[in-house]
Amino acid sequence: MGHLPIVNQETIKNVIKSGYIATRGDLRQHIIKTTSDIFSDVLAVRKGDLIFPWIVHGESGENMGFKYVFKISGPPIFVKGDDYPVKVQLWEEGLVFENPLSEADALDLWDKKILWNAIGKKSLGRGRSLTHQTPMEDQKMLELLEERNPKGPKKIILQKGKINGVPLSINPSQRKWNNNLLKTIKNLPEKDRLKSLDLDGVPWAKEKFFAVEKTLEAWLMENIDKDSCLSLRNLLFDGSDKIIWFGNYLPFGVQGSNMDVVILHERKNNKLVITVIELKVGTINKNQFLDTCGQVIDYSNFLKKAFDSFGISVELNPVILTGISKISSFQHIRRNNLNPKFIGYEVDSKGKVIFRRLL
Repeated sequence: MGHLPIVNQETIKNVIKSGYIATRGDLRQHIIKTTSDIFSDVLAVRKGDLIFPWIVHGESGENMGFKYVFKISGPPIFVKGDDYPVKVQLWEEGLVFENPLSEADALDLWDKKILWNAIGKKSLGRGRSLTHQTPMEDQKMLELLEERNPKGPKKIILQKGKINGVPLSINPSQRKWNNNLLKTIKNLPEKDRLKSLDLDGVPWAKEKFFAVEKTLEAWLMENIDKDSCLSLRNLLFDGSDKIIWFGNYLPFGVQGSNMDVVILHERKNNKLVITVIELKVGTINKNQFLDTCGQVIDYSNFLKKAFDSFGISVELNPVILTGISKISSFQHIRRNNLNPKFIGYEVDSKGKVIFRRLL
């Protein structure tokens, strides 16, 4: 999976000097939501993923587009006290192309195989730390860079500074603020709050559910391919399916909405399947269920068209994941030959996340 961090021509120098992609954010009124939002993007990264820095206008120089390719070497960390406390380490060796791929060429709307995640980010003006893109978009971007650089890229060595941080993680067993931490955070300027957090003092859960929807999303990005989500994978699809790719907060065209979680996986018969998950942090009623069914079906059909444009055939598996809800009056919904699965979750007293098929 590839990721597109927004940088400028000054900060790209810091990336090369430090060997890390780093991000930050201002924590205003909704501290847990904003923190989870920032974390969810970087918790989706995995060792070996590609990084395509999106170089925009900075303190000096023009809007360049894309010319570097890096690779992730380890999981994200949190460095308390650092102005950019959320960091992802990169492999020591990267690539640099002499002739950059401009934004205009990368975001070409007339090419059949379009970079739809980058286009969605640009058109919606989203300032998220990392935009994810599908494997075929990674390949398309590499092809565009190579077309402009027939001699190929040059290797670049990233410097390695020693950075002491803690693993970035969402712990659902934490249900209360550390009182001193909360008081300290609220008395700080918004721009200094994130870097002053102690991750073990933040309440990621509230009673039986996650604190907010974005926290559920962040936890899934951290765990979707790990043992802690084995039971969920068995409910979503055959647990023996091979996960090819996954991502969060993907743009649904340019309509302004987004798809919470998308997973591309391969069955034993080599069939590719797209699982689209719409998240609700707590319980939902019948009307909300009906509305959400419509959403996740629309998202699934959109993704089928996206993959079709690259000549890739996929089957669709729409899913709704909410807090465990009472479903006595709920009924299966079928539209366009799609019948969304309904799965519930809750967090037990020890912080274990339990999943159950509801419909």
